[in-house]
Amino acid sequence: MKIFLENRVIKLSQKPPRVVSENDITCEYSSLSQVSKAFEDFENKGTLQRLIFWSSDNFKQLKDDFLSLFKYIKAAGGLVKNERNELLVIFRYGKWDLPKGKINTSRSRSTSPGMKDNGIPELPGDAAIREVKEETGLRQLTILGKLPSTYHIYYQKDTRYLKKTYWFGMIATSDQLLIPQTDEDISIVKWASPDELQIIIESSYPSLKKLFRAAI
Repeated sequence: MKIFLENRVIKLSQKPPRVVSENDITCEYSSLSQVSKAFEDFENKGTLQRLIFWSSDNFKQLKDDFLSLFKYIKAAGGLVKNERNELLVIFRYGKWDLPKGKINTSRSRSTSPGMKDNGIPELPGDAAIREVKEETGLRQLTILGKLPSTYHIYYQKDTRYLKKTYWFGMIATSDQLLIPQTDEDISIVKWASPDELQIIIESSYPSLKKLFRAAI
């Protein structure tokens, strides 16, 4: 499990790391207090690049204890390509990004607008389609398959958040009108050619770079 804190990385593993640098912290899991202290040391010392927790015998408890340090959020989004092999990208908060958003925890599983809540959590695939449509203006798209999830940490006021984003490969036609969702601070929606993607990658988030590169 690889988690990004801006451009730094926290890893949760079942095996000890093979290579360690002077800018890494490594901890064999023992307790919640150990995990909490090591993370606080890491987040307060910006020169450290990696924090690695590992446990061969108790990985589930390690993961549970680490997640308990955060408010855990689930989101979903799409890596959308068209018939010209172009990738759908958005520009928000000064960064190139991919369309995504939070999964609704109490909502009809139908993606049709105006449906009443029925208490059933939204499925990741449904959420991904809904968010891509809302953020980009697309009306017709199809999921091709599931992609690796990403994890990143962010802060709002005095709260730490850890967001897991489920990603799905999708396809859509390029003749559809693109409309940026400006009330979500999206200023640009565009189809990016493979030649453009290298520049876009450099102006994106570290947690998304691998996904972007997979689209080239």
